Formats: sequence, C-alpha cells, structure tokens
Amino acid sequence: MPELPADSDIKKRPSKDVFDKKMRELDRKAEEFKITIEENRYKKRQVYEGGKVEGSNVTYRDIITSNIDEVKKFRDTK
Repeated sequence: MPELPADSDIKKRPSKDVFDKKMRELDRKAEEFKITIEENRYKKRQVYEGGKVEGSNVTYRDIITSNIDEVKKFRDTK
C-alpha cells in the first residue's frame, strides 16, 4: 500500500473569496484593455477618414499625402 503524501504536499481547497477577488481583478484588466482597443480603433478610423490633427486645421490624410508627395519629389530628383 503506498504512503500518503505529507501534509505540506496536500493541496487545500481554494477560498471562494480569493477566487472571486482574482476574477474581479482580471475582469477589470480585461475592461481596461477593451477601452484601450476602442480608443486605438477610433484614432485609426480618424486617420483614415481624415480627422483633424490636434490644435490645427490640417487633417491626418493631408499630412500623409504631403509626406508621400515629398518622397516622390525626392525620388524623382534622385
């Protein structure tokens, strides 16, 4: 007959309060990540749809287009 494990090796049943606390923490982190993802999606959509750059009348699309034009001019002169 095999020997019983030592008392220190026997795992105890987890407390429901500790489990609930950890799950609430994980839910809170997940919610924070969801908010961050939505903010980034909004910023991305704003760039693609031509939202205004903070504090100016120029859109992101205009800035990107002007940068592309400058690169094309540089390549042509090269």
